[in-house]
Amino acid sequence: LTTEYRLGLDAVERPDEFGFIFNNVQSLLIYNDTKFIYYPNPTFELLSPTGVLDQKPGSPIILKGKNLCPPASGGAKLNYTVLIGETPCA
Repeated sequence: LTTEYRLGLDAVERPDEFGFIFNNVQSLLIYNDTKFIYYPNPTFELLSPTGVLDQKPGSPIILKGKNLCPPASGGAKLNYTVLIGETPCA
């Protein structure tokens, strides 16, 4: 995020402006015409009190936590594929 800050001021001059700095890309230095939505980092609850979950093959694993994904429309639940390295967990 970029803002215009001048030494000696307690606040930035244009706090409602944001932009992105990329190599040789000028069009995104000030990017005010679009909504900017911030999603906090996700946190997960332990799978069990010990942190280890004994699960039968084919049974779903239910992950619980906060900020796991942006809200789905209509409160829909989303399914994900879990990978171990590059291999789908079966």
